[in-house]
Amino acid sequence: AVIRFNGGQELNFSSNRFTFNNINFNLLKAGETVDITVSPDIDYAVAQIKDFVEKYNAAVGYIAEKLGEKRYRDFLPLSQEQKNEMKEKEIELWEEKAKSGLLRSDSTLFNLYSLIRNQASATVSGVERYSSLSAIGITTSGWQDKGKLYIDENKLRSALSDNPEAVMKLFTNSESGTEQGIAVRLYDQVSAGMKRITDTAGTVSTGVDNSSLGREIDRVEKRISTLEERLIEVENRYYRQFTAMERAIQQMN
Repeated sequence: AVIRFNGGQELNFSSNRFTFNNINFNLLKAGETVDITVSPDIDYAVAQIKDFVEKYNAAVGYIAEKLGEKRYRDFLPLSQEQKNEMKEKEIELWEEKAKSGLLRSDSTLFNLYSLIRNQASATVSGVERYSSLSAIGITTSGWQDKGKLYIDENKLRSALSDNPEAVMKLFTNSESGTEQGIAVRLYDQVSAGMKRITDTAGTVSTGVDNSSLGREIDRVEKRISTLEERLIEVENRYYRQFTAMERAIQQMN
């Protein structure tokens, strides 16, 4: 196959069946000019945006749940001795209560939650007509929904049919010198938030690390070790004093 695309240079292919500009061609006749119209796959785009909204709602819902979770202050962490006296199910239920509310009103998590919600309602300047999620039919409802998004599918489909490139830029624009798209901003905010959380609390894969809580755990463990050594010294001193007292009593008897 030999073709001339948009009046440019001739392009040669090893077969009459080939792919060019992500379009599959099967040439059946030589020497003719053909006009090809390419339209966006609206259904696929809607499915991708719905998936994005579902993941967003799951994230903000989970964070909101942790920020408002009830704290059971009477349920303290169990010692190993206490666990030995309890059944496995009892331990599980107790620890569920003990861990509940640990992130209630946590400032780091609340800051991340606020930034995520603000980005979702922000505008992206330079995007023609569709510069916000609300412009394409994605909005929030009342405060009781904790910032979750809802889709007006008819309005979304209308925007995608009218200007799919503008809708794409609203989410993914990352060109230098322009405002970033909402999805790009959210990714950056969540990444920065996760780093702040890791700097504070460390990670699951590490025991004592250089995070704020890790350093505090290390300090407490060193303090415990020092107190245990001091306790042994005090215990030995009492033993010596008790032995001396016993000897004195025997002499007196």
